[in-house]
Amino acid sequence: MVNGFYLACASKKGISAHQIHRLLEVTYKTAWFMMHRIRYVMAHPEFKGMLKGTVEVDKTDIGGKRRGADNKMIVVSLVKRKGNVRSWPVERVTSDTLKWCIRKSVDREAR
Repeated sequence: MVNGFYLACASKKGISAHQIHRLLEVTYKTAWFMMHRIRYVMAHPEFKGMLKGTVEVDKTDIGGKRRGADNKMIVVSLVKRKGNVRSWPVERVTSDTLKWCIRKSVDREAR
């Protein structure tokens, strides 16, 4: 399924909320809100660069109602205390997966 973030990044000249509304078959109000959030995230300086300071790493399972369901997605999140979050969906949580996530987002001097 195509989503608004992909459409905003893939279009050379930008995309309007009306176009998102038509393509994703959501209300205009939803499309407008979505595009404002996407533009904010893309322009916000805190979302660029590496996470610094104290960073915590955790994982969670998303989807399905019962415990241990096979259709759940595993998500690893890195959280800067009183700051931003970076998250990735992963197939399995291993030391290599966690090292990759940390190296990609956390400054070497962070704790």
